[in-house]
Amino acid sequence: LALAGSAAAGLLTVAGALTFVPRWQLASLNPDEAQNVRNVLALPDLRRRAEQTRDKAAYLAWGKAAFDSGQYDQAVTAYGNALKLDPRQPEALRRLGILLLTRPEQTGQTPKPEDAAQAFLLIRTAAQLAPNDPESQLLLGFALARFGQDADALTALERYRTLDPSGRDADELITAIRARQNETDPGLRVYAASCASCHGPTGGGGLGPSLRVSTLTREAMREIILHGKGAMPAFPKLKPAELNPLLAVLERWQKEGQ
Repeated sequence: LALAGSAAAGLLTVAGALTFVPRWQLASLNPDEAQNVRNVLALPDLRRRAEQTRDKAAYLAWGKAAFDSGQYDQAVTAYGNALKLDPRQPEALRRLGILLLTRPEQTGQTPKPEDAAQAFLLIRTAAQLAPNDPESQLLLGFALARFGQDADALTALERYRTLDPSGRDADELITAIRARQNETDPGLRVYAASCASCHGPTGGGGLGPSLRVSTLTREAMREIILHGKGAMPAFPKLKPAELNPLLAVLERWQKEGQ
């Protein structure tokens, strides 16, 4: 998972070595890079305040600045201490979870199954506590994909894009999941080629209605697909080897619902 700001962090050769950055230098950076520099410069004071006060808000401020500037060891410490004071903090839960899930690979270690399961639990709990937070759904989708739960991961990632229409962090993973699904499921291949442009990538609706809330029988769906209805075009050239797997997908989505 790409985490923003690593390039700007490279501007500081020694953590804490600079006490300020001239405004003209900040002006040469894009807004995200400039904020990242400010975060790095603020870390010593934020850490000192958190360790002195042992206040939840102070730990969260330190953790956020550390996470956003790529100082992940500090973020783990800060968010861990915040959760000791209050275990129901979605930001701390999901960010600590994603760091614990990915840190073994970043350090060249083999992740332990029990540690990965614990990290996933933190991320899932955060999504349950804050289901309408885009980052909750983004990190949940990433974690689910890591555990091979592609269908659930795609649902979470699509939810993320609904909550944050300008967010692009899930695009590559969504593409990869769809490609995997299309390779293994002939019904999804047909759906992606003929239906997704109108009914949405996972049947949730778009220009056309949601297929997940449909109550049509299999035979009724077959007739509409082959002969069309209203604005729905006909697909008479679909062969049984294509149509039957597609109908199986649509029936599965009806059972899953929204």
